[in-house]
Amino acid sequence: MADFVPKGFYALERAVLLIARELDERLWDHAKMTLSEINAYERLGETSHFKDLRRTLEGIELSLRDRKTGELPDNSIEERFKSYQESQKLIRTALNAGELRSVLQFAQTGERVDQPPESWAQDTAMNWFDDGLTYVATGKMRRIPFGPYVPGAPDDVNFIDEPDGLWATILVDADSFSDWYYSSSGPMAEVEVRERDKGGRPLEYDWDAVKEYALGLVKQHGRPGRTNKRLPSKSQLAEAVMNEWAKKGVDLAEPTVRRYITAWLKDL
Repeated sequence: MADFVPKGFYALERAVLLIARELDERLWDHAKMTLSEINAYERLGETSHFKDLRRTLEGIELSLRDRKTGELPDNSIEERFKSYQESQKLIRTALNAGELRSVLQFAQTGERVDQPPESWAQDTAMNWFDDGLTYVATGKMRRIPFGPYVPGAPDDVNFIDEPDGLWATILVDADSFSDWYYSSSGPMAEVEVRERDKGGRPLEYDWDAVKEYALGLVKQHGRPGRTNKRLPSKSQLAEAVMNEWAKKGVDLAEPTVRRYITAWLKDL
């Protein structure tokens, strides 16, 4: 469980949910979901996990079935579950290709280390999506009690040796997520084409003003980067923009802000 997710990262299960929602907004419209189902997904990576989601959804389906016919109003609950599963595969493919950067955060120490892209090709990689955790072997062995203790017996009777290791939360770097998310090879590329074919979405906010403010921060403090103390990543730039508009009573969607910032910085 991701007890602490630092700024600039997403818990693995949260990253999957973001993609699923964006790929089919109509399917994930909260107006079409019960509060119980909304909460089931919102808690992923925090107080619940994907490995328990199927059982939770079955309980929700049971409460919605017509008492006479036993039928559900529609199949949207199952469709959303499948949508989430498909998004897991997209994330894994991008992580294995190095288009997304994943980080291991060790629970005992809080230390964070980059996770090699090739690790996502392992047979066990899909299991990491169950709870956003992985067990990392240290290369050492530890001795643990085995069975009822027998006084005076050799150690190999009372103890067994097993590989030692540490549990680590899997985090996804938010900046790499944003870059891949809206790139030509990312999952939103085809979505954007379909939107343009329909005439595009109506602008809800004055994005020209947002752009002017964001690039003003870049001009003042420099491009986001690890050597930039004020803006060490695009996450901080996006946060600064969102905070400024929040003062005006406007809540900008984080994925949308990241998308625009990524495009604006490429044009500089």
